[in-house]
This record gives sequence, C-alpha cells and structure tokens, in this order.
Amino acid sequence: IRGVIHDFVKRELAGRAIDCQVALGDPQQPIVVPSGTIDLQVSAAGSEDLLGRRVFQIHLAVNGRFIKTVDATADIAAVVEVVVPVRSIKVDESIEVDDVTTERIVLYDLKQSFVTNPADVIGKAAVRPLPPQIAIRLGSIRRPFAVRKGDRVTIEAKQGGLSIQTVGVTKSHGELGQTITVSNVDSGKELRATVVAPGVVRVSF
Repeated sequence: IRGVIHDFVKRELAGRAIDCQVALGDPQQPIVVPSGTIDLQVSAAGSEDLLGRRVFQIHLAVNGRFIKTVDATADIAAVVEVVVPVRSIKVDESIEVDDVTTERIVLYDLKQSFVTNPADVIGKAAVRPLPPQIAIRLGSIRRPFAVRKGDRVTIEAKQGGLSIQTVGVTKSHGELGQTITVSNVDSGKELRATVVAPGVVRVSF
C-alpha cells in the first residue's frame, strides 16, 4: 500500500518534486483478501495541499475482480533538489559557477520558494549572507549592480544621429535597465537616467 501511494503521489508532484516520502499512519489493520493476483489502485479527494497528512482510498482487486475499498492515512513529504552554496557568500557578492551545488531536501510545504536550477543564480548577487549548505531562496538573490552609489559614470544622450556624452556621479546603486538619479558633474543638475551598461547611463530628451 505504501508503494502504490508513493507512485500515485510522485505522479501528482511531477514537475514540482523529484520524489516523495510516504509514512503510513498507525494503526495499520491487516486486510484479508482471497488468494490470487492482487491489484491495488489509489484515488484521493482533490486538494491543493498535496503534502502533509492525507487520506487515500485503496481499491483492491483479486484476479481482476473488485474486492473492497479501504482508507489509508499517510504523511506525505516532497523530495526537492535545491541549490546550495558550497561556501559563505557575502551580501552583494557575485555568485560564480563553483560557488554552488545541488542537494536533495525534504519539504512539507511546496510554497517555499527555493532556487532549483543553478543557472538561475550564476552571475546574480546575494541580497543577504548565504551560509554554506543552506538552500537559497529566490528572494535572497538579485541581478548584480552595474553601477554603485558615488560611481563616476558616462551620461549618454542620443536622438537620431546626434550623441552627447558627459560625466556624472550616481546617487544610488543600479542594475541594468533600472532608472536611477545621476548628478551632472559639469552643471550640477540631477537627471533621471537608465543604466545601460557598467559605468554607462542614458537619458532621453
């Protein structure tokens, strides 16, 4: 019974977990059936909560003839492969290929947003310290800053074939594509500009 429930739940979790754990509840009463080839089929009431304590209906047939349906209570957990650091990663530090690996962990709640693909963290930066061997959450990483507060940057202004460049100082950190405030060194005027490359921002006019 545990085996057929395991296979049933694993199919339910396809694409969300690589495996599952099933612990049948106690007491487990013996089930008397006629001799012959036993076939077990599983069904369960529809539920958003695929994990935790659940009740399954086990349909027993012997030699192709239906015998009875019994209820089976089981505690279900998901086995998920997550991305973990192999070393301590500091805030704002860029994550490289050799900094992470994958490990399997057991979850009782699939709503937790862990990173499952190493490619999703490579080249990103840590929002908070990431200790080794602890699963990385999606909210713990971000795109790296292309410019930092106080950086001297090139301010570009383009329109048609006309291009103007000057020097500015950033007022905040900024990722690629993000709009930040920069101060024009020559005029002292503050402008809103889009970060287009490391050390380069662009204003529209």
